[in-house]
Amino acid sequence: NFIRYLKEYPYQTPVMIKFTLFLGSVLLSLASLAQLAPYDSAFLNKNVDHIRLSDTEGNVTTLEKYSGKYLYVDFWFTGCKPCIEEFPKSRKLAAQINREDVVFVTISFDIRDETWKKTLAEHKVAGEHYRVVEDHSRKILSEEFKVVSFPFYWIVDPNGRLIHPNAKRPGQYLGNQDFLTFIDAH
Repeated sequence: NFIRYLKEYPYQTPVMIKFTLFLGSVLLSLASLAQLAPYDSAFLNKNVDHIRLSDTEGNVTTLEKYSGKYLYVDFWFTGCKPCIEEFPKSRKLAAQINREDVVFVTISFDIRDETWKKTLAEHKVAGEHYRVVEDHSRKILSEEFKVVSFPFYWIVDPNGRLIHPNAKRPGQYLGNQDFLTFIDAH
């Protein structure tokens, strides 16, 4: 429609064109936000502590072991450059928060155990480390919870309920109290 509009009115001034482009981008942004709202609310307060994961020793466990604690969950994989770039920020955020009732948890979608462990060691990744190894858990995360883009972050409450299904990246919480304000309100 916009292209047709420009063809019909070729005599528009550059200012009018810039304003029309700006207005179009605002409308697209609002449409995108409207689509995300149901996505976020669909997962709000869903229990996530039943998802089975493998730790660095190969033991299968669930997030239920962190009952009574808030979790900041980081979904990632080795080939994801933005994921790797957030690791130093995650370390700084963990130091900034420094509360016993908050645990940083990383969940990797890496297929190969060796690659995953090498990346953890090489980048000194903060927190407790897990990997999705069972197809059933991978399906729950990707289909039921829509974890399909990376990095992706959750905040889970002490009861194992997902209270922020699309949390900010660690770098966005650095230097402010947004994370603590959010969990203290829940």
